[in-house]
Amino acid sequence: MLAEDLAARSDHVAELLAVGDRCGARTTADDLSATVVEAINAGGVPPPFQEELGGAAAALAARITCVPATPPAEPPSDDEQPAKNSRPEGRGPTPLRQGGTPSRDAQDFADWLRENAAR
Repeated sequence: MLAEDLAARSDHVAELLAVGDRCGARTTADDLSATVVEAINAGGVPPPFQEELGGAAAALAARITCVPATPPAEPPSDDEQPAKNSRPEGRGPTPLRQGGTPSRDAQDFADWLRENAAR
């Protein structure tokens, strides 16, 4: 059944977010959104649910940001070492992992799909 498949995919997005795999979650959410669009275009989603389902799937994917890991920089040679307590120019802090909200949204989306599957 379509709703159960979509709910399982949304659960998977939440699981990936829970373990910190934001890039995997984004890819899975993009696939989920594409599947929703295909199902709507194929007539597999009743008209009263099309707008809300399509909007929720697209919004879920859009809220997940993927920041690919960057390889560590080569350490500078001894004569290029920065002074103690200084930071090399152009290097900022490592991006913080933010979570919770997209994960909760993924779970809520799965729950919504299950609740409305019988309608």
